[in-house]
Amino acid sequence: MGAEPSKQKKDELIQAVQQSKEAAEQTRARAQRTVQDAHFTVQMADLAKDAVQNIPNDTFLPPAEWDQRTGFWRDTANRLKSFDGIGWEIGGTASSTAVAVSDVLFIGAYNQPLPGANKDREESIVCQFEELLEASSWDTVLEADFIRLHLDRPTPGHKSALDHFRDAKGALSTPSAGAPTPTAVLLAVRSCIDCALADLLRRCPGQARAPKAGDKVTFICGQIGKAEIDAGQIAYLAATATKLHSDLSSLGKQTDMDAAAIRWLFRRTEVFMKAFLSAIG
Repeated sequence: MGAEPSKQKKDELIQAVQQSKEAAEQTRARAQRTVQDAHFTVQMADLAKDAVQNIPNDTFLPPAEWDQRTGFWRDTANRLKSFDGIGWEIGGTASSTAVAVSDVLFIGAYNQPLPGANKDREESIVCQFEELLEASSWDTVLEADFIRLHLDRPTPGHKSALDHFRDAKGALSTPSAGAPTPTAVLLAVRSCIDCALADLLRRCPGQARAPKAGDKVTFICGQIGKAEIDAGQIAYLAATATKLHSDLSSLGKQTDMDAAAIRWLFRRTEVFMKAFLSAIG
């Protein structure tokens, strides 16, 4: 065999080795993300348990709403038990658990006044929740999802979903009126949801009668959602979307809402958007 054929075979071998290295690096990166997502889910579950235990026993919530929350966590347990490390990632599940924690905290913090000790504990849990989101670079990852799905691209005469999100975030962090206002923050972040849903609906094959935000979420996830997103997770995201949109619409018109409540409702919207966008392929 001459020198030239030998060089060709050697180059093919080097290329195959390099391809194996790159595939191994990709596998390692996925495994690291899985470990991070699993750790995040453990932390969210701990916070959810603390938050539920802190809710007074006489708190009224329709049985169906308790059942919906219980069903979400049971579905999450079953989904994680079936995870074999092959074919799908748990990032969407981790994001959804943050939605579920914010949902439980909202029940305790803003559904009715809490007794003093419960109120102090609730504030501590909220602080831990905020710290975990900050440590996980939540904002950066969320903006990357907006960009991945091309929700950063405005249409003529209209802002993009990411533009509305940044407007709300800016109105919260650097308010022009000295303190954040419901109109500036909550209505802007509601526009973010509306714009994202409208853009994603246009990409779905066929048309859907989806009058409510939750109906739109269900249709979008069914059409262009990731394969690993199951019906239970979609149902929970849809129910959250409908309730959240209603809260943003009604509370966004108030004039005497305190800054902590505005910030918390913004945060609920933020974690919902992260879970929802993570579910879209």
